Amino acid sequence: MQMMWLLLFAVILPLASDPTVGCAGRNQKKDHLDLRYGKIGEDVHLRCLDLSPEAQVEWRVNGTVIPRDGRDLKINGGHLTVPRAHAAQEGAYSCHRPSTGEMLAQMHLELGYPPERPVAQCWAVGYPESVHCSWRLEQETMLNTSFITTYWMGMGHKEAHMECVQSQLKPNSCTIRDFEMFSISPYVFNVTAVNPLGSASRLHLFIVEQIIKPDPPENVTVSPIHGETKKLQVRWDPPKSWPLPQYFPLKYEIRYKRRGANTFKTLGPYERTSIVLKGIWPKMTHTVQVNAKDFTDYGEASAWSVPVSAKPWWNH
Repeated sequence: MQMMWLLLFAVILPLASDPTVGCAGRNQKKDHLDLRYGKIGEDVHLRCLDLSPEAQVEWRVNGTVIPRDGRDLKINGGHLTVPRAHAAQEGAYSCHRPSTGEMLAQMHLELGYPPERPVAQCWAVGYPESVHCSWRLEQETMLNTSFITTYWMGMGHKEAHMECVQSQLKPNSCTIRDFEMFSISPYVFNVTAVNPLGSASRLHLFIVEQIIKPDPPENVTVSPIHGETKKLQVRWDPPKSWPLPQYFPLKYEIRYKRRGANTFKTLGPYERTSIVLKGIWPKMTHTVQVNAKDFTDYGEASAWSVPVSAKPWWNH
């Protein structure tokens, strides 16, 4: 694994050219205006057509005339400076002839930040059919930000890049379906965040079998058993996202505790999808959860299922 990270620094990242559907931030369209962008906290310069700083120009923001001697905005003829811009200074800026009020140009200023490198992770939740990757930006850009997502096998930069297909339902996620099982060469997932102020990329390496992580078991039920005051019946189903449980089985752990207890007792792993809990406290409510892991012990166990509670049978 250490060798993989050493090789990572030798990778030359090619820039992808086709943005995909992922977006974060505002989605307002101002097609009738000339959009200008600036970074929050830095000076932003606006220019009225090709007029020189000596030109006589009246500037307005959102229809209100900007005083020439104002402190917040600096006018120098055909040039306007927004010092150390902040979000409240967004809006429609226009320049006019002072004598007639004729509009010479109009532009809309949007302020935000260039994207930082996304934080990315990939998990084979649907092994052996799919790998799901997700990402996030630790700082909101405040601007429309799209994401380019690709992947390839091997550490060189000459390998064919394939698209990680982004989800229409789950923002900032994509799915890889074309991969080799038991490959000793790592896959490289690349996500590039792009907005009008810049771009930033993240490479994430993985071996498919090392990132197997099923979703939690579903439909967990806990039921009393008639006549048994110290037993509970627990049943569950494999996660629907695990495509071939008959060929790639899962094993399960069960944890439970009585109400008021600080720690869980854990049992398993088991290859079946039901178990009888024995020796539990009579008349007490018990909370039960189940997790799943690949039968061959590759990867990690799933998160625990949603807690389900029940009491054992009691003859009133």
